[in-house]
Amino acid sequence: MPRGERPLSSQDTALLRFAADLRQLREKAGSPTYRQLARLAHYSPAALSDAVAGRKLPTLAVTLAYVRGCDGDTEEWQARWQELASGEAAPAPAQDDAPYAGLAAFRAEDADRFFGRERIVQTLLRRVGDRRLTGLFGASGSGKTSVLHAGLVAALTGAGQPVLVFTPGPHPLEECAVALAAFAGEPAAELHTEFAADPVNLHLRIRQVLAAQSQETDLVLVVDQFEEVFTLCQDPVERSAFVAALVAATRSATSRARVVLGARADFLGHVGQYPELVEALAEGQLLLGAMAPEELRQAISQPAVRAGCQVESALVARIMADAAAQPAVLPMVSHALVETWRRRQGIALTVAGYEAAGGIHHAIARTTEDTYRGFSARQQEIARGLFLRLIALGEGTEDTARRVRTEELDLADPGTRQVLDALVSARLLTVDQHSVQVAHEALIRCWPRLRDWLAADREALRVHRQLTEATQIWESLRHDPGVLFRGTRLARARDWSQAHGSELTARERAFLDASLAAEADERFHSRRRTRRLRQLVSLLSVLLVVAVVSVVGFVHMQDANTRQRDQALVQGALSEANAQRASNPALAAQLAVAAYRIEDSARTRSGVLNALAQPYASRLTDHNAPVRAVAFNPHGHQLATAGGDRTVRLRDVGDPHHPRTTATVTGAGTAGSLAYSHSGRLLAMSHNDGTASLLDVTDPSAPRTVFAAPTPAEAAGAYIRLASEFSPDDRTLAATSSGNTVRLWDVSDPTAIKPLSEISASYNAVAFSRDGHLLITAGMGSVTAWDVSDLRHPVEVGTIEAGSGPVMSIAFSPFGRLLLVAASDNTARLVDVSDPRHARQVSLLAGHSGVITSAAFGPDGRTVATGGVDLTTRWWDVSDPAHPAVITVLPGHSAPITTVVFSPNGRELATGAEDGIVTVQDLPQSARQHGAQGMNFGSVDASGRLLATRASGGTALWDLGKPDAGGPVGVVPGGGAAVSAEFAQVGHLLVSSFEDKSVSLWDVADPRAPRRLGSLPGGSAEVPFLRLSRDGRVLVTTVDSRTIRLWDLSDPGKPVQRAELTDALAPALSSDGRTLATQSSSGESKLWDISSLDRPQPLASFASKLAESPRSFSTDGRLLAIGRFTDSGDFVTLWDISDRSHPRELGSVPTPNGALAITFSQDDRRLAVSTLGGGLHLFDLADPSSPAPVADLLADTSTLTSVTFAADGRTVVSVDFDNVTRLWDTDPHAAVAQICAVAWPVISEQEWGRYFPGLAYSPPCG
Repeated sequence: MPRGERPLSSQDTALLRFAADLRQLREKAGSPTYRQLARLAHYSPAALSDAVAGRKLPTLAVTLAYVRGCDGDTEEWQARWQELASGEAAPAPAQDDAPYAGLAAFRAEDADRFFGRERIVQTLLRRVGDRRLTGLFGASGSGKTSVLHAGLVAALTGAGQPVLVFTPGPHPLEECAVALAAFAGEPAAELHTEFAADPVNLHLRIRQVLAAQSQETDLVLVVDQFEEVFTLCQDPVERSAFVAALVAATRSATSRARVVLGARADFLGHVGQYPELVEALAEGQLLLGAMAPEELRQAISQPAVRAGCQVESALVARIMADAAAQPAVLPMVSHALVETWRRRQGIALTVAGYEAAGGIHHAIARTTEDTYRGFSARQQEIARGLFLRLIALGEGTEDTARRVRTEELDLADPGTRQVLDALVSARLLTVDQHSVQVAHEALIRCWPRLRDWLAADREALRVHRQLTEATQIWESLRHDPGVLFRGTRLARARDWSQAHGSELTARERAFLDASLAAEADERFHSRRRTRRLRQLVSLLSVLLVVAVVSVVGFVHMQDANTRQRDQALVQGALSEANAQRASNPALAAQLAVAAYRIEDSARTRSGVLNALAQPYASRLTDHNAPVRAVAFNPHGHQLATAGGDRTVRLRDVGDPHHPRTTATVTGAGTAGSLAYSHSGRLLAMSHNDGTASLLDVTDPSAPRTVFAAPTPAEAAGAYIRLASEFSPDDRTLAATSSGNTVRLWDVSDPTAIKPLSEISASYNAVAFSRDGHLLITAGMGSVTAWDVSDLRHPVEVGTIEAGSGPVMSIAFSPFGRLLLVAASDNTARLVDVSDPRHARQVSLLAGHSGVITSAAFGPDGRTVATGGVDLTTRWWDVSDPAHPAVITVLPGHSAPITTVVFSPNGRELATGAEDGIVTVQDLPQSARQHGAQGMNFGSVDASGRLLATRASGGTALWDLGKPDAGGPVGVVPGGGAAVSAEFAQVGHLLVSSFEDKSVSLWDVADPRAPRRLGSLPGGSAEVPFLRLSRDGRVLVTTVDSRTIRLWDLSDPGKPVQRAELTDALAPALSSDGRTLATQSSSGESKLWDISSLDRPQPLASFASKLAESPRSFSTDGRLLAIGRFTDSGDFVTLWDISDRSHPRELGSVPTPNGALAITFSQDDRRLAVSTLGGGLHLFDLADPSSPAPVADLLADTSTLTSVTFAADGRTVVSVDFDNVTRLWDTDPHAAVAQICAVAWPVISEQEWGRYFPGLAYSPPCG
């Protein structure tokens, strides 16, 4: 009989209450003995008994194991434990002496406590010494600022090198001038004027500053947070001038400057908008990845050692385990260490203190939330407004930190000053002489309350930001009444202030009051003119109005309330759909459809179309542990998955959007490898208990084991890294075995399987060549090729270089002898093993920020998929193996990827991950990579089926009717890559220009065999733009940035130049070839009559003072759309040019970030505009004077450099900066039908009630 528990002490303490409640939990679970509980909790009976003795607080791990064993709520008990631990491990009263930086970055003066980045700092120093322009790119939270300041700047200044450090802010030229003025002792205003007048003056000023120093001495300009050029600077002219200044300062033959840019990696595509910067950065880019384990260990322990303290070994291991595979983890680690330092015991940093602080996942949120809750209600209101001011809202990117100048804040208000001081004291904000900013962007991601604030009403935040910026302009112009808000902008600001008046600063209140006063004054004078007329309104009219209002008012009120409710529900559903898009695409798509059914508006159409544009994935969530292996059978209708829950599940995926489990196999260890035979009859499994087995899956609902070897006893104690594969003829199985061997089995007769031979080799992965004569084995640091022509006597024929560390995955291409090798150095390699004795690396696939755990070839051999611990799956184009390129990055998991595999038809990709989820992902067949980065083009022929795009060896021709084709249907050869191309819309003429400055004409009636017709004479300069009339008889070319030539193509074999226009750029040609639109260097738009090509005649000049901007004619030639970049915003303006001598402005549409490409549909009813940053905006032109927004689409790749409508009028064809072509279906009704055809499972009634409270359950795809 078990001995009874010792009674608890009679004292009333929090620890004793905790122990008593744990005992009561065990009683509710049926009072299992501690021996029984130990089997469930996997801790000894003594440890579990000790946990409820009330003498000391048990560890969090023991507490949660005890609770799980008693079927308790682990989240509730974790919160209780942390509350109790916080009380027991009270933080020290001061933290100023903490050797860790917390959320703030390490500065140059912190170099003595900056550890773990020595290798990258040395690499960066060498790169800066070798090159004049260097870019350090890394994810938010990777430690870029610390590397630049505590690493690079500290090292350079220590060596006596002059260094200038600044961040761009909203006005980068101004910040550069201020920084250089302080260094040189010159007036900042004078320098700013010089830099704005000519960016080359920066180079001259630097030479002047260093004139007295040795010629070997250069000034190093470190531009930290370079992404602010895109997030905070709203003036594209200043942005371009700043980039030009930096490039000129480094590329001049007499340069005395070296420039280092630090920027977030997700803004690398924005950098690509400036070709001169891309060219200057060539081979000068350095990617800052995650810390290696030893580097992270040094960063954790060494600062404490320098301070005379020590970090428990268990704490170091715990933090490294928590940080593994976590993105943007360094600021979270540093902050958790600061909080652990405050809770240290003597000189030791302990696990208990770390857990009490909340660990890396909760420390930031806990510190911020505790600080916030310590404020009064008024102070909390101030804190909310302060945090929201410090965030720059992302447009297609994550929200980022925003530096705010102190004069923007009401620091004269004692309440604001107190809140600011408290947040700075808590190290949540940083303050310098002139500005305030959040300590790190990790706070945006990790504090739920702030995320909720940002998601609640982003439009309101934008209104406030516009008000703030307008206030700054008003004050800088000495209260000029011309910049006061009026009309719609004032109405929006007034409405916002009525709900958020407390968030206004005194400066903003003064600006808004002045705007309201100006409006009131204007209204007063208007009322005086009409007062007498109002007095003549009869009493009967008044009574009639009152009667009508009384009768109808109630109905209108009800309608208004319903509309307001629906608008709120729609906004919430769209926000949630955006948040769920990566993790639960089925639910996200249905939320977007439901919102569209409630409200047909631009925002709901955008939601539906963006949901359709995203790759769809079916999710399988029935594994209760990490997924270890996934495999398709050769016919593609069956999927096998294996999980750490010791189950293998067979699924029917004949309809990949509605997968169905047909059988579950249990009883063996965890299967770490699955492989189907090529016939599809057998499934091989390797288990972590040392066994390997074969299943006959002919009947997928009743799989049958036909072989198992060895027994678990034989494999006891062996560590198995699992792998298995059938030979191409299905007669041989290669499988890992215990004892560090790969065993070959004769499986020609599954009922009498016989061992053939053993290979003593590493066993992480195995792969047969297509002919079955070559076997590749890979494992701990080695890849070996074996000749298995004689299966009983394998012969080693060569080794393959695969980097350092273990090889995680290998795969043969379906055709030829190309081997894909995924190593633990975050890269994969394509290796030519045609001669296995002399294998040759062809290319490197780099881009993952963590170890690549799995890699696979697509069935056509032209694509590759890789998955890694950085939570991403990347889809690559390897049609040119020497130049692999990423097609897209696929979302879907919240934990490291463990396995990736293509379906046999190449249309789906199955992935498994540590989160226990299997996804079957639709691959976007309409998005294909086909060339190099740059200002790429796309032109569609008259049939709407043939697309011309840039290719490395000419112009690629694609069949739009077959978006899943493996490659182009034909290629027009040329001298290097194509620069521009355009189809005539009558006949089969294609005109294309190339990098060798040639322009040629082609007949593409048979796109598989284009026929050369002729070429343009000359070839002295590259032709970046072509414009061709509809009938192909008139061609316009740009020769340089200021010259346009007109060509007669009546005889395509003998093109004739008819005229040349100077000081003309950005041409657009009407479809009939009679009218040309250009822009002069002064920004003036011009129309030309070119009916007679020999004598072009100017018709009209209009729309002056524009930056170089795109323009496009409507198909009927009556409308001209022109992009405009102005201080008050970016627009596309429509002009009526029915009378070509007197263009008339009709209306404008806003285009955030500026228009890059403009196109009309063939029926002129729609306008499509692409903008910088990846936006595609559609407008309805039923009334050209008031274009109506149709939808805003977001590209998930990069900026769309070319857009055009297909012949059906609803499909938009885009080509982006990375040369990825994409087809966009812009019909929301068709989009809804396509979404509902695949979305599964249907939204549940519980989910509906959560997102649409008050509305009857009505699943949109039910």
